[in-house]
Amino acid sequence: MIKRFFVFGIVSLMAMTSSPAISAAQPNSQAAMPRLALPVEPGNYPDESLVASEEGSVVLIATIGVDGQMSNARVESSSGHSRLDEASIILANEARLSTPPTNAAGEPVSVEVFVDIVWELPPDTSVAAQN
Repeated sequence: MIKRFFVFGIVSLMAMTSSPAISAAQPNSQAAMPRLALPVEPGNYPDESLVASEEGSVVLIATIGVDGQMSNARVESSSGHSRLDEASIILANEARLSTPPTNAAGEPVSVEVFVDIVWELPPDTSVAAQN
């Protein structure tokens, strides 16, 4: 089961860029795209992936709209596990920044970002798998 969650605060947005405002003039090349780390809560882990002890890192490309809502997430780099890749897309598409990205004039803008998601088994799951 995957639970819905939100990304809160300008701290997350600032982690994506060197300043709180994302420049609208920024080229749309992948090298210039900001990065955002999306946390995985234990309840977000797909049950089948827990049972199969699947872990990995996924890099997505997603759009953050002027309302802060993420959308159009797609896999740029796979975890090697289709369930984790699919769960990453769902998590990203349901995430919303409480403070949308803005340009230098302070106007909300839509931007593409890299989204980094790391799937690590909860400690109690890996211990149970060893027994």
